[in-house]
Amino acid sequence: MPDPSADAPRSGMSPAAWGAISAIAVAAIGAVVTLTTNWWQRSPPKAEARPAAAVAAATDPEAAPAPGLADPARWAGAWSGAFDEDGQRRRIELSVTPGCAKGKACGTIRVPHVPCTGEITLADVRPEGAEFRVERFKPGSAAACEPGAGEVFRETPEGALAYTATYSGATGVLTRAD
Repeated sequence: MPDPSADAPRSGMSPAAWGAISAIAVAAIGAVVTLTTNWWQRSPPKAEARPAAAVAAATDPEAAPAPGLADPARWAGAWSGAFDEDGQRRRIELSVTPGCAKGKACGTIRVPHVPCTGEITLADVRPEGAEFRVERFKPGSAAACEPGAGEVFRETPEGALAYTATYSGATGVLTRAD
């Protein structure tokens, strides 16, 4: 007896049709993965104008402070104010030259009551502020003026400079004088 299912018309697709559909699906998936990968890749960062301190930091790691630290290069100009030491209020003047960077001459500091006027060099930049070294005192400075580090300044939120003398504990605030 003949098999009745052999004579019945088939419903569905032939194995060749399934092969063609599979090949098209694989090609479509490959195209989607390729396009998605290319679209999601980041484009190279655009060149931005950078402050001189950032450019200096890129070429000389010692020249500019790390992000979040004091940046004396931004303080260029004249500053004046007062500090308290041993119950006495004293005047202080600071002049910072443009391009101030670690290990470089950065201007002058003057304490009129002593009197002392000397050149400052940026010694270090730490979280508590920028520490300057004073040396090469100007004629007319008292014999009591001694070279060395310990003059620490940090910018306040108001744009002033907080001052601390690490060797004496004197503290004060300077504001722009120019």
